[in-house]
Amino acid sequence: MKDKVLFCSTDNGRLSFVRQLEPDWHVDTNPDTLSQLAKFIRFQLYISPSGSSSRSESNIFNSKSLESFFNEDSL
Repeated sequence: MKDKVLFCSTDNGRLSFVRQLEPDWHVDTNPDTLSQLAKFIRFQLYISPSGSSSRSESNIFNSKSLESFFNEDSL
């Protein structure tokens, strides 16, 4: 299988392995992690209960949940 899902319990560990693996997508709930990865990762999804973010990076998408992101009509 070419698609994989990985999990990490610490922010520093997550930053490290995401940068090394260079995935096409990264999904996270921590805006600081996403900001640090913005220049390395092609697409990112910020999961926030409010569904909004003050981030200006064009490669960071926002959604209230992973399910709602995939149910949006724009995909």
